Amino acid sequence: FMVNDTNNMGVGGFGTVCSAMFVQNHVWYAIKDINKANIMKHKNGVDMVYAELDAFKRLDHPFIVALHFSFQNRYSCFYVLDLRTGGDLRYYLKRKHIFEERDCAFYLACLSSALMHIHSKNIIHRDIKPENILLDEGGFPHIIDFGVSHVHTHDESGYWDPTLTSTLASGTKQYLAPEVFCKSHVHGPESDFWALGVVIYELLYGRRPFDKHAPINMISYLDKALVAKKNRDRDMKLKVISANGLSPIDVNPTLY
Repeated sequence: FMVNDTNNMGVGGFGTVCSAMFVQNHVWYAIKDINKANIMKHKNGVDMVYAELDAFKRLDHPFIVALHFSFQNRYSCFYVLDLRTGGDLRYYLKRKHIFEERDCAFYLACLSSALMHIHSKNIIHRDIKPENILLDEGGFPHIIDFGVSHVHTHDESGYWDPTLTSTLASGTKQYLAPEVFCKSHVHGPESDFWALGVVIYELLYGRRPFDKHAPINMISYLDKALVAKKNRDRDMKLKVISANGLSPIDVNPTLY
């Protein structure tokens, strides 16, 4: 590869993305450099890398950035991906760009098709947001970054698990569906469409529907609801413990 060192295309939690030309065919790609030291600092870092690689291998859709191959050295893992040079949607939103309704309808159709393909492969993306949607030279959107995706594995019979759900809360707060945010319910692929709806709203109005600029601060509301639920659960446990004549400290010293 002939790497373009002057063109750092992005920085993520584990590494960077740059453009490079494959010298054998003179085709330019995006190379995602995932630093192994950063991976090991994260509790689930290794699992996240393998999950993303598994997701890329399953997917084949015109509106999802494709993985061509991967390799590693002593210090990093590398993904060789489609190069999309139109910028991400956050780039345009930061410049106060408001999209026309017909453009948003176009993006919604393209990305809905991509999400249905993702879900058909038993994957929940879990981090749909403007930063993870790249435009190509023709203006077509492409979903990237499966680092926090939930990927169903094979069962013993060799078939995909027919149920596609998760109980882990992952993603960016402002785009999380309520059932994901509260960390208390099983959530499915519908949560990706919630996030997509928030993205489309943001493209239309230049702001998210649920943040400090909204008339109803949903994030604050859900934060309070989650604390209230934890308090109710704790009180219920205390009632059960007291009814059995036991001390809370005897049952669980970390309860308080």
